Amino acid sequence: MLIRVLFDSDFHTVRAVGRLGGKRMLDECIELRTKILEQSTVPWNIRVQINQILEAWRMNNSNFVETRAAKHILQCVRENNCVTITASSGVGKTATLQYVALTMADEGYDVLPVSNTHDIVKFYNPNQKTLFVMDDFCGTYSINQFDLSSIESAMERIKKLLQNKLTKIIVASRLQIYQDHKFELISIFRTCVCNLMSDDLCLSKTEKQSIAELYLDTNSTKIIQYCDTYDCFPLLCKLYSDNPELNITDFFKNPFSVYEAEIDMFLKKRTNEKYCALALCVMFNNRLKEEWLTDEIDPVIRKKIENTYEACRLDRGTSRLVLLDELKSLEYTFTKKEQGVYKTIHDKIFDFLVYYFGNRLIQCVIRNADSEIVGQRVLLENKDDMNQFMIVVPPEYHQIYMQRLIDDWSINRIQILSRNINMRIPEFRQSLLHYLKTLDIPLQRLLARQCDIANNDTVLLQCCHWGDIPLIQWCIDNGVDVNKCNSDGISPMYVSAHEGNTNVIKLLLENKGDIDMRSENGATPLSIACQENQIETVKVLLQNKADVNICMDNEASPFVIACQNNHMEIIQILLENKADVNKCMDNGESALCVACQTNHVNIVKILQEHGAHVNKCTANGESPLYRACLSNHIEIINLLIDYMADINQRTDNGATPLLVACAKNDLTVVNLLLNNKADTNMCSHDGVSPLLVACLNQNADIVKVLVDNMVEVNQCKYLGRSPLCIASESNCVEVVKVLLANKADINYCGDDGVSPLYMACQMNCLELVKFLLENKPDINKCKNTGASPLFIAVQMRHTEVVKCLLDHKANVNKCIDTGESPLYVACENNDLMLVNILLSNKADTNLCNKNGASPLYTVSKKNLIEIAKVLVYNKADVDKCTEDGASPLFIACQNNYIEIVTLLLENNANIDKCMKNGMSPLCVACQNNHIKIVRLLLENKADIHKCVIGEVSPLLVACEYNNIEIVNILLENKADINKSTDIGMSPLLKACKTNHIEIVKLLIDNMADINQSSDNGATPLLAACATNNLTLVSLLLDNKADINMCSHDGVSPLIVACLNQNADIVKDLVDNMAEVNQCKYFGRSPLCIASESNRIDVVKILLANKADINYCGDDGVSPLYMACQENYLELVKLLLENKPDINKCKNTGASPLFIAVQMRHTEVVKCLLDHKANVNKCVDTGESHYMLLVR
Repeated sequence: MLIRVLFDSDFHTVRAVGRLGGKRMLDECIELRTKILEQSTVPWNIRVQINQILEAWRMNNSNFVETRAAKHILQCVRENNCVTITASSGVGKTATLQYVALTMADEGYDVLPVSNTHDIVKFYNPNQKTLFVMDDFCGTYSINQFDLSSIESAMERIKKLLQNKLTKIIVASRLQIYQDHKFELISIFRTCVCNLMSDDLCLSKTEKQSIAELYLDTNSTKIIQYCDTYDCFPLLCKLYSDNPELNITDFFKNPFSVYEAEIDMFLKKRTNEKYCALALCVMFNNRLKEEWLTDEIDPVIRKKIENTYEACRLDRGTSRLVLLDELKSLEYTFTKKEQGVYKTIHDKIFDFLVYYFGNRLIQCVIRNADSEIVGQRVLLENKDDMNQFMIVVPPEYHQIYMQRLIDDWSINRIQILSRNINMRIPEFRQSLLHYLKTLDIPLQRLLARQCDIANNDTVLLQCCHWGDIPLIQWCIDNGVDVNKCNSDGISPMYVSAHEGNTNVIKLLLENKGDIDMRSENGATPLSIACQENQIETVKVLLQNKADVNICMDNEASPFVIACQNNHMEIIQILLENKADVNKCMDNGESALCVACQTNHVNIVKILQEHGAHVNKCTANGESPLYRACLSNHIEIINLLIDYMADINQRTDNGATPLLVACAKNDLTVVNLLLNNKADTNMCSHDGVSPLLVACLNQNADIVKVLVDNMVEVNQCKYLGRSPLCIASESNCVEVVKVLLANKADINYCGDDGVSPLYMACQMNCLELVKFLLENKPDINKCKNTGASPLFIAVQMRHTEVVKCLLDHKANVNKCIDTGESPLYVACENNDLMLVNILLSNKADTNLCNKNGASPLYTVSKKNLIEIAKVLVYNKADVDKCTEDGASPLFIACQNNYIEIVTLLLENNANIDKCMKNGMSPLCVACQNNHIKIVRLLLENKADIHKCVIGEVSPLLVACEYNNIEIVNILLENKADINKSTDIGMSPLLKACKTNHIEIVKLLIDNMADINQSSDNGATPLLAACATNNLTLVSLLLDNKADINMCSHDGVSPLIVACLNQNADIVKDLVDNMAEVNQCKYFGRSPLCIASESNRIDVVKILLANKADINYCGDDGVSPLYMACQENYLELVKLLLENKPDINKCKNTGASPLFIAVQMRHTEVVKCLLDHKANVNKCVDTGESHYMLLVR
């Protein structure tokens, strides 16, 4: 949408859209801008690792002292997209980096620690606030050329990513890395730099004191005098706190001499194993894996360990496990273990160890140490600016050093050359070349042709970086292909052009170097020379017929690149060599378009002189004039107009230069365009006019200029809203005055029916409301929902606006489509002042919403007593009911609002007015146990027998909900204790069914009919048995409940107790003379039911009370038959002891023995046979037991 394109970078889009669409749309926009996509750009396994890292940071952060530097850096990160922290090792840059990152995480950022810049591109999420974090950026001791090249290759992409304000990067870099001139090549990381050692950010005396107190407690006073001796004071405090046995004064005066003495002591005390353990940390570049000391290992690693043994005067046969034990003993003083890898407790300690062992075991270090140690921490000669921990190799070991370099080189490790700090020294390269020439020719050819395993870099590429012609000539002499590229397509010619080494280019050309060879992204030597402003190189390339118009993959020509970077001299050279000034990039950008956007005036002039197309547009239709207006470049705009640029040329979305000038709030540019006949009424395709944009920006000056130039004030309505409506939304009175003075339609509404007056009332713009009313708008014009200006002003509680509207005769009873009136919404909002104002203006107190709720009902529901009094005083109908029949009194009783109930009753509310379901105020109060309200209603003669549909009385409701006090009150007020529902449910029966014993007692005490049954014959005793409540059963029996009274389907209390398998209730019933053979359920006696569930205890009680042992159900099943069928052996035995008819058959003729055989219940069969069961008894079909067995 154009409105977003115009405003996203320089205008608060969310606020603009909020003004256009109101609060709901504003909230939606804010939610959209802050919502995290469920689909993460970070793989789940990487996310797990990141969470572990952040958790470790949080633990470390507990000891962080917030310094002025930390606060400054945090603010820098909030205000900038890319921040670099730099300092020497040990000053606190890593701790500060982690503190800032964790604080940003608390502010909603997704913090992602990454190891390289390509991860930033990979994990970028355009919809998520993200902070990428990198420590030891660009290296630890020196910049690696290939790492730098990798970073450079990602720079353009990262710059584009950082245009998204949600994305931020913070890096920490050692000071010697940052100060390297090569760091200037990655300019984006120099835009906001915080040097922790600068005067304004270095630790103050107070901050150092706080750090010392945190780590050293009372000892802090002993060493504070030495706090300025070393930059790494915070680190020293941490190190001493971890190893407090050291002499504190000596340690802070000269910490490294203390460590040196301690390590020397290892040798003196013949603890060579400890000495060797630390030496191994150096040899393996601070990454000594525990598995190398416990498992089978690579022969190369084994050899390094054994060589270090020998250098440390240990027997080669010493167990590696001994070394592991020593490493463990050194933890927290020198070393730590992280994920199975031993390293020093801080980089500063490692720097010292490298220096220490580099001087003590120089030959061992040169031969065995990791290539990074040998290449970045070892110099062959002293340098004035070298680091204090740099190792200088004595002359007698120079040849050994050279040979180590050759050894690494020979196994395809070309990056060793690029990372070696000595290779930056011409004298060293000269010595290396001399040494190379002493080698056998085949070995020289092998070395010269080597390619790096990782990215296919060649020796020649490295030599071109250094511009070392003798070494380059040596490569050529040894048959190297001068056009061989690395994995990124970078050729020797490209590198030489980048570095501006013209002599190297000439040498390569003499040896058939390809002058137009393109890299992976299509860049040529000429294009990179133009980018880097290498003037002489450009001349040499063009003299040797480099293609002046060959483009990169994005169709950027060398000429466009030179224009982008304002390299005037190169532009002139390219033009002299017939560069195509109108050649465009793949996005349609021409050199003129680029120059206009970047405000390169002289380039614009040159391009025009050389025939650049002044109206040539980009792929999305942006002309050079549009670009110049977008960036407010007035001088270029004047030039383009002089060159006859089309002043009304539109982009693909219909935007004109005038439209974008209005969006940028530039009155000068607007005037310039209007003076040159820009069309003031030309709108974008989605209806955005210059006037509308000016109104959105609340720029009265531009609005006035536009209307003075005959702009149509009611044209191009964006989302159906006119300029006047938009100006009213933002309370811009000056703009409104200008528009109305020029005949703007005061009643024109947006698509949602919102008029300028409505918007002003909604936004509480009182002065604007008054001004609009002076111009006689339709004061009652409603939006699509039926809401009038008065309604919205009342809803938003804008009292003064309400008064103003009423003074101008606004319709006080104008309701919205759902029926709510201004008075209704004022009542709902509990705004007594507005209620009084509306009532004084004759608001109808009885206007209801579509559900029939009146203002009085609403305040009764919310217990707003003061407003209720005002409404009643103003003759509100106290009996006005909702659609479902709820009156104000009913809702107040339901919610236990006694003051409201009292007020309504005092004003003659119908006390018995029921809902449509028959629920009365008294009934609902009884249901909800509102005791005071029940008393109040009864005192006011509420009908105590008024029933809900179904003849449910208040007393029954109170019994059902166990509201005993209300039951008592109702009985005191002569409620019919035996009143039943339309299905015969009495209060006592309901209390028994719901197990409310105290209410049962109360009802019995008040002479409730204890045997009153429901329409299906259920009695209170039957219900008590069904609920398994022995206490309740006993209570009813004690009060002469009929023990044998059955339901209409023959269910007796005893049968229910047997069905529930409740022996206690069964015993209680038979003790009270229950008929054990009566009321047979589906033809089954209590004994048969007890046998069916194998309740021997119940069976015994029934038999003891003369239960008929042979009584069968309707299907002829006897208790014995049932026990045999279910394999209840103990029950069978019990029944047989009581002499049943052992051969009594069911209706099919099957005897107990037959069913036991059929079910294969062997033990039951034996028992029956032992008691003389008829073994030949057959079923009606003639089958015998034997036939069953055979089958």
